[in-house]
Amino acid sequence: MAYQRLTPVLTSADGALPVDELTDEINGNVVINANTITLELENTTAAPVAVTFVTSATVQGYAVEDHTVTLEAAEKRTYGHFPTEVFGPDLAFTSDAPITARVYR
Repeated sequence: MAYQRLTPVLTSADGALPVDELTDEINGNVVINANTITLELENTTAAPVAVTFVTSATVQGYAVEDHTVTLEAAEKRTYGHFPTEVFGPDLAFTSDAPITARVYR
């Protein structure tokens, strides 16, 4: 799968301007995961959208189940703290419809 790479906005005490990126529901999305990533995801559709964060971890040879959340219609939520031991150095996620993402680091 050729994920669409999202670029995090670096935050500071002086603030940062958010950058809206439309996600790719066909190929999925990926962002560097440094345990300090915060994702603000917004569903601008009239129906719920499932978002799946892909895990890369295994326990005694068994894959850890991916983490799926639901964004309700017209809902905006913030997600963070994605341990690299579970999600890997790149955080990949998919959605079943395009959503708006803002990525902060």
